[in-house]
Amino acid sequence: MRGSTRHIQKINPNGIKKMCRTIFSIQQNLTNITMAREHDLDLARQYFELLHLNADELLKVIFEQGAVFTEDEYENAILLMSRFKPNFSEESAKARISQLTEYLNESI
Repeated sequence: MRGSTRHIQKINPNGIKKMCRTIFSIQQNLTNITMAREHDLDLARQYFELLHLNADELLKVIFEQGAVFTEDEYENAILLMSRFKPNFSEESAKARISQLTEYLNESI
């Protein structure tokens, strides 16, 4: 589910909320059926909730709390942000991706 963000052309804050609610609903239904919580759905919801942040806030979260997702997943999130956030160009996205890559390579 997280990897599918590369195929999303645009999303707005309402779309993000709808995705989070849908994931939560699926998670509740599966929990009722299996009596076990799906960790992957928690991660998917957390990932889409990151889209509420701007790119600088996203990088701050990564720097402070560490990387939870892969570099590609973060990169897709930043690129998606550049397509729907006002005043956030693709050039700015590439600069943030460069910062992200540099940080993740240092933490290895």
